[in-house]
Amino acid sequence: MKKFCLLALFCSALLSAAPLPMLSPAPVIDGKKGDPGWKNALTGTFKVKGGKGYLGRSATHLYVAIDVRHGNINALADTSEKQDSAVYNNDCLDFFFTPDPGSESYYQIIANVRGTIYDHFKNKDGRMNLSWDSGAVARGSYGKDSYYIELAVPLAALGCLKNRLAVAVAAFTPWNKQGEILWGSYHKPQTFTAFDIPDTFPVRVNERRWAYAGGRQSSFFTLENLSSRTLHLKGNYNGAPVAVKLNPKAIHKLECRSTLPAGKEGRNTLRLFDGKKEILYVTRTFTPIKLLKVLPMSDIIWEGEALQLKISVNEKPTADVTVEYSPGKAVCTYKGESETIRYKVIPSPWK
Repeated sequence: MKKFCLLALFCSALLSAAPLPMLSPAPVIDGKKGDPGWKNALTGTFKVKGGKGYLGRSATHLYVAIDVRHGNINALADTSEKQDSAVYNNDCLDFFFTPDPGSESYYQIIANVRGTIYDHFKNKDGRMNLSWDSGAVARGSYGKDSYYIELAVPLAALGCLKNRLAVAVAAFTPWNKQGEILWGSYHKPQTFTAFDIPDTFPVRVNERRWAYAGGRQSSFFTLENLSSRTLHLKGNYNGAPVAVKLNPKAIHKLECRSTLPAGKEGRNTLRLFDGKKEILYVTRTFTPIKLLKVLPMSDIIWEGEALQLKISVNEKPTADVTVEYSPGKAVCTYKGESETIRYKVIPSPWK
């Protein structure tokens, strides 16, 4: 009988959840304390560290903040600058969530005071997927004996297919290796606190194949319409217009193309709207690899001699390599990625 009662209580908890407070106006994510947008946020108290955690939402974003005592202002840790670097070794905010309360898989977003993000997905087997990016924005600041971090993440990036989100919020300082969490336990999604998200997000991404190289490349998305109505979606991929028609319960494969320079960190982002409401936000920050490699057999040639080039492509070629010549220069291009070879022409001793 006791087991039955416990099960009944657990099921009841899953069936009912409080809505997240609406923040209006929404806070500005600038790392400055005192924004009136946090006035109506849900708050929790860090009893060991000392300080507060905040949760709320707007029509488009979920908002999280921590304002906690540091304990050793002479041991500040805020060195990570690159996305998905070791932000977890800094003074940081941890935001855990799962759109499927009670499941064993979850997402984690970590932000330091300078606003650097580390985010990933961990499945039920404990495997981590760093290619998942949240699109979150964060900023923070240090006080006399405290630190403050605030974070915003698009609701359309959270995968709230069941109109429910279970979350937990933590603060961590590496100088004493002290972490404390509100609304749940570390890395235990079954303990996260569930909240209702009444908005409708009817599209699921079943598969995504991101471009990985520089130049003009394609990314592929398999979209599923979970609703019983036809969706006429509009949006953009890296700013270029995208339009998709999804029949009820149908699956659609979408190809999006963009051009990013190799060797330089960039971002691909797909955003889809149902009318004015954003229902899907999928993004990935990465450094495209270089596909085209060109080496001249010599950078000095005789007058009248042909320039010889060794050209290689770091994939199974799906397009031609074009070469355009001008005096002293050859420009080789493959799928939008270019490499310029400069050479010198000298008089031939045989003329």
